[in-house]
Amino acid sequence: MDQRLGYQPQLDGLRAIAIVAVLVHHAAILLVDARWFASSGWLGVDLFFVLSGFLITRIVIDRYHFDGEREPWLFYQRRFYRLFPALAAVAIAQLAYVAAKYRSETLYAAADGLAAVFYVANFRTGGFLGQTWSLAIEEQFYLVAAPLLLLALRRHMRWSTLAWIAGAAVAAVVIWRFIAWDGDFAGQYKRTDLRADAVLVGVLIGCAWPRIRTFNFRMAGAVAIAMFVVAVIAVPHEASVWFLGGFTAIAAVCAVAVLAAARGDLPLLAIPPFVMVGRLSYSLYLWHFPIFIAVALARRDTTTSGVVAGVLTAAASVA
Repeated sequence: MDQRLGYQPQLDGLRAIAIVAVLVHHAAILLVDARWFASSGWLGVDLFFVLSGFLITRIVIDRYHFDGEREPWLFYQRRFYRLFPALAAVAIAQLAYVAAKYRSETLYAAADGLAAVFYVANFRTGGFLGQTWSLAIEEQFYLVAAPLLLLALRRHMRWSTLAWIAGAAVAAVVIWRFIAWDGDFAGQYKRTDLRADAVLVGVLIGCAWPRIRTFNFRMAGAVAIAMFVVAVIAVPHEASVWFLGGFTAIAAVCAVAVLAAARGDLPLLAIPPFVMVGRLSYSLYLWHFPIFIAVALARRDTTTSGVVAGVLTAAASVA
């Protein structure tokens, strides 16, 4: 039987890198009008996707083998209790704020909140909850993937077969994205069918974990993180290269970093500041965007607005 994947603080360290990339990207756009800085910081979402695919796959497999958990509803129940309360709180808070400050936009804000809590926000654009599109993609993916994975486990499918299936699914998404690409970056960026390959890469390495966990990823993991940072800083935000193979390439880079962290090969990621930020990453992700927008709308100077937004985001995330 496979060894259970226990808690690994280095994975929280990776979450810290992902959320900082997203925060810097949105701050540069919304607070200081410096779109050129960390223009591809949204790649932090892709790192989250790969992390999520890997961890969810291992959780489902481990709970099946070690705890006898074989019903999909138990998986969804745990995710609901862990994720929904914070999401609902942000949705209610943004609705109350909009109703108080911009009354004419209340219905729109209510629709945003409903889209967020029902995980269909990737079908809407803009608003104070625009960041929840990525949560929608994950939940839409797991709505299908979790039962299929459990079904495969019930049929005693080998991990190597599961990995090959995940790899084939990644290839299918890549091919479909080539076919579907029409030059509209913004219009296609949030489509589940065009972005699922990052989560699937995580699923692939999660399925293959029994074999690849014995490899040493110390050097490869460090190089992968360096490549990720360079991509965040240097690659243009809406470059077509992302849709023509770039998304999958960066997912592969992220996968190497995830494997290194899961094995404990990147001890620097386990230092307390990284771990603390990583453990707060979900709350930071939920709260930063509406706070950044609210501060941007009310700002008088960029320096003050940046400081205020940072303080408010930290306070809301810790609360």
